[in-house]
Amino acid sequence: MNNIRLFFKESLSINFRSKLDKSQSHYLSKVMRINEGQNFSLFNGSGEWEAKIDLIDRGIVNFIIQKKLNLLLVEIPDRNQYSMPLRMLKIIMIT
Repeated sequence: MNNIRLFFKESLSINFRSKLDKSQSHYLSKVMRINEGQNFSLFNGSGEWEAKIDLIDRGIVNFIIQKKLNLLLVEIPDRNQYSMPLRMLKIIMIT
């Protein structure tokens, strides 16, 4: 299996069928040059899954989930919920 991993925000399960968006489809088919019948990995908050390309139709990759590879032990936080406060330091100039 290739070490190609893509984030997929939808819920995944065995025998789940779906398609990738245009940019992810382009990356798989044109940049990584994988074809129908080949495998790649998808991951999300529930873990990592092995997917197989069913069909590439008009540049869009259709896939089916084959099996679950491993659990994700750390939940992926929503980047909109967290922020890091910035602390400003005062610089005093002595003249």
